[in-house]
Amino acid sequence: RGGIRREADLYMKLTQLQGDVVHRFYGLYEGNTPFGLTHCLVVEYCGEPLMDPLSTYDWDFRRQVLGALQKIHENGVELNTFGIGHIAINTDTDRMFIIDFANASEHACKRSQQIDFHAIEPRKFDFGCDELFDAAQLADAWSPGM
Repeated sequence: RGGIRREADLYMKLTQLQGDVVHRFYGLYEGNTPFGLTHCLVVEYCGEPLMDPLSTYDWDFRRQVLGALQKIHENGVELNTFGIGHIAINTDTDRMFIIDFANASEHACKRSQQIDFHAIEPRKFDFGCDELFDAAQLADAWSPGM
């Protein structure tokens, strides 16, 4: 299954995270229109995507983002293109959500260690998960390796 149906399947896989670190998924709807069969994926509005680099936010926020991404990985999904556009903040509630699973896929995360803020940056190969490693770098979580 590809495209929007695959995205809907991944939201279903993340049901237990919806409303916590992932916005709520209300369904995938199909119907015939003058343009042919049309699909509509309905999700909760949860704020606007970040505009500034993740490394410019406070440490607590960066930990929250990386923790959310780790939960998503632990539930068998990776975004494949993670960046600041995948992080939304609802300024009314001060809640952060990971959004946009259009390019996501199922994932058996092979992360071999925790992301320890301010620790020396591990080697990417040793860390075991490229997406989480790259996200930690975006968050400027580690001290430069020696």
